[in-house]
Amino acid sequence: STPELDKAIVWGQTQLGLEWIKDGKLQGKDIQATRCPQKFGITTLDTFIASALGHTVKTVCICGGGNGAHAFAAIIASCGLDVRIFTPLQDEVDKWNAAGLQVAAHYPDGTVLSGKLTRVTADPEQAAKGADLAIIVLPTFVHEKMITSVGPHLAPGAAIGTIEGGWWGKPPIPDAAYLENLTFFAMRTLPWACRIMDYGKSVQIIGSKVSVSMAASPIRNADMVADALTQLTRINFKAEANLLSLLALDASQIVHPSIMYGKLKDWDGKPFKEAPLFYQGVDEEIARVM
Repeated sequence: STPELDKAIVWGQTQLGLEWIKDGKLQGKDIQATRCPQKFGITTLDTFIASALGHTVKTVCICGGGNGAHAFAAIIASCGLDVRIFTPLQDEVDKWNAAGLQVAAHYPDGTVLSGKLTRVTADPEQAAKGADLAIIVLPTFVHEKMITSVGPHLAPGAAIGTIEGGWWGKPPIPDAAYLENLTFFAMRTLPWACRIMDYGKSVQIIGSKVSVSMAASPIRNADMVADALTQLTRINFKAEANLLSLLALDASQIVHPSIMYGKLKDWDGKPFKEAPLFYQGVDEEIARVM
């Protein structure tokens, strides 16, 4: 609310015989002659943030159907962008669509960010055609398949990236001329600890990272991609020097195998009575292995 500023503008428009402010909002008959956001249909903070990215990101393709994909979908869709989900698993597609395509992220402080998805599909062309940004939220072993599936359909100059793992530069995929027009990036980690509450409808954000390191190839585009990710996720993304420094020195390559070894080295092969927690219960032996 800016009552004093509004008062000055109302006085000015009266003197000029124009109308910008009407009923306390920038919706007067002469608004089209200005350059204010409302002229372009931008009436909320979220759509203003999204539009501030300009041509960089208007359409996003999220590859995956798990916890992380739900979080990215809800939070980015809340910005008012065109968000599509690509998952090759038809049963996941059916569950997303049956849920109505409205998905919400619930934060610990009670904040809820929600938005409407454009579509969820097993057809990579329908999901990725013209997209400016693609985020692969899937295990490393399917990264190449995802790139070859959605890459040819992305807009020229688009960015495509993964969470943890990835490549050291341009993915070594033969006979893929479309790769020359894309920027490749990777995040060191998922920005949130999150769990699906109701598939296709809601996800619980258990905790958020203060910042997330990322890198890109070409290197010159790293800051641009980091800024876009920061705006869309409300998480501070920091551009590192290059993909090699980001991923080859990733601490998770030390932490995760050590924990798996410590928890399973004496396993008798019988099913657990309940799913074991991963980080909880790290003991002296696991620490020694690290």
